[in-house]
Amino acid sequence: MGLELFARDAPAPGLTAVKVPAGIDGKKLVSLLGERFAITVAGGQDAYAGKIFRLAHLGYFDELDMIAVLSATQMILTQLGHPSTPGAAVGAAETAFSQD
Repeated sequence: MGLELFARDAPAPGLTAVKVPAGIDGKKLVSLLGERFAITVAGGQDAYAGKIFRLAHLGYFDELDMIAVLSATQMILTQLGHPSTPGAAVGAAETAFSQD
């Protein structure tokens, strides 16, 4: 999807923070994920409000849960004007999961 992780070092095992692409309303991204897909992600706080979104991955989740979140995120980003190839996120996840 052409997204960049927020952390410069290795990400935390329970949370992934992602930079919102330039020109995309990060608050709208978070809102639409919840409204359209019932997926809860957190936005940035203080100086990072609207600039990052945070995905928690604690507790029980599996590959299909992650694929659903990636697909929904890509669909909302596309709706908001971020260019991407349909299915790119799901394809990349499937490739990564098949290497385990």
